[in-house]
Amino acid sequence: VDPWKGDVYDGEWKNDKKHGKGIYKYHNGKEYNGEWNCGDKHGWGIMKYTDGYYEGEWKHDKRDGKGKIVLKKPPRHDYIYEGDWKDDQRHGKGRCEFHDGSIYDGEWSNDYLNGWGTLKDFEGFYEGEFKDGKREGRGKMTYAKKWEGVYEGQWKNDKKHGRGVLIRYDERIEDEWENDKRVSYDNGGFNFEIKAGKFLDMDEIEIVNNEFSIIFNTCDRIVN
Repeated sequence: VDPWKGDVYDGEWKNDKKHGKGIYKYHNGKEYNGEWNCGDKHGWGIMKYTDGYYEGEWKHDKRDGKGKIVLKKPPRHDYIYEGDWKDDQRHGKGRCEFHDGSIYDGEWSNDYLNGWGTLKDFEGFYEGEFKDGKREGRGKMTYAKKWEGVYEGQWKNDKKHGRGVLIRYDERIEDEWENDKRVSYDNGGFNFEIKAGKFLDMDEIEIVNNEFSIIFNTCDRIVN
């Protein structure tokens, strides 16, 4: 018993320290039931919080190894995570269900989505690289709304950025992207291709010896 805090420990001791198996009840409502080593939570144990619990491995009083945590902190901080831990942070590989229903399964570093993983949320399904909790690097996004299509290419700060291909219906757009927008589009240019015998983004086209001419029924302006 800690007379100053009101905490209570019931379990095994060694050299005047908590050592072995025991239950520690904190004055603030938390409770730890598991293994101890030289006074530290160390080994396997369950920590009950006022808003959830953690069950898994501990190392020197910190969550470290394999473990599962369930937290209920409305409105935006409740989640379920099961996977690897290091120094009290999600680190390694793990799966997390967030408050909004989105699910991430992949690599973590210092409590953030870092490395390769999959994310299913309201936008759609993404598989690729992450950096500090955001899509960054190489990845493929299948949007929930069919008219938005499928994008595969480079990402930065959660946006299409770099070289990538967007496919929607029978249209295939390969271009440079910057902050989710096509670079050539912003520069007043146009992209086109012939696919499945259809003419895209134009009215009439003729190709002779790898050179082409285009006839538009209407023209708003002339560029180059």
